Amino acid sequence: MRGSLRRKFREISIYQGYVHGIVVLSLVITVLIIVPIHSFILLNASASIRVRPTAMGGLDMFFLNFTSFFLSLTLIFAVATYSEELLSGGVTLALSHPISRTSYVLSWMLASLVTTTLIYFLSILIPLLIINPSLVEALKFREIFLKILEIFELGSLLFLISSIFRGRGKAIIVGLILYYFLPMISLFAISITLVPPHQRATPLLRVMLAFYPSYRTMLPINSSPWPATVLIALASWGLTLLYAKYRMEVRS
Repeated sequence: MRGSLRRKFREISIYQGYVHGIVVLSLVITVLIIVPIHSFILLNASASIRVRPTAMGGLDMFFLNFTSFFLSLTLIFAVATYSEELLSGGVTLALSHPISRTSYVLSWMLASLVTTTLIYFLSILIPLLIINPSLVEALKFREIFLKILEIFELGSLLFLISSIFRGRGKAIIVGLILYYFLPMISLFAISITLVPPHQRATPLLRVMLAFYPSYRTMLPINSSPWPATVLIALASWGLTLLYAKYRMEVRS
């Protein structure tokens, strides 16, 4: 058992270099865009707080509504690259080496989901600690955490779907629907079904918050949505790895 785990870990660690080499361009572009933006807005926020301690200058909303857009785009295109490799036959070449299907898929999940999300988080944390660590108390890290968790969870779901329905175009379309169109449609559906005392919309609200926890401040519900979001992400990872092990067909 221990030897098997050690072998699988070695497989994943070796293949990580190959996968990161494929997605490195999108990661570099993301870093070059978001780090200067985060640094600039943190500098402005630091100056504002020196003048008026309660001033944040829209920092939280900036993080949530602008720079996270680049994170979601990076995830979509990374998963689309993986899905295209499944369709084009690149996976056949990879699996001709001593690596299992689950190790292959897990390597892609780590590179496209974990690495990208971690880079985004560090692009906030490192400039924050360098410029003004006291901003940690002013930032609403709960809202930032929910947004990052939401993007990671939707990326995990997108990865599962893209493993089954392969192709770059399909992955991009599904990603755009999950990240941008479905929230708007859900908010519209809630707005037309929400009637006092909000009983009719409660199930829909809870379902939407499970997938989109960062929208909790916009919706009339006080529950904490992130545990359900974590469960969706974990379920997506588990189902993806099970599909890779038992159902994934390799096409040449």
